[in-house]
Amino acid sequence: MVIERGDVWWADLGEPGGSEPGDRRPILVVQSDSFNRSRLRTVVALVLTSLSMSDPDAFMVRC
Repeated sequence: MVIERGDVWWADLGEPGGSEPGDRRPILVVQSDSFNRSRLRTVVALVLTSLSMSDPDAFMVRC
């Protein structure tokens, strides 16, 4: 499996709890490719969700 920075993957985050996201969500890989190619078994990613564009803090990610 090849994971690269900028990839969008689906992740099963389990049951949501409190303010933490859950269920099946898209994630954006933000970790550098040099770490992605290493033997590390972790990946730094951003959990994506739907936002109202009327929210002043909302922004769009283009992949």
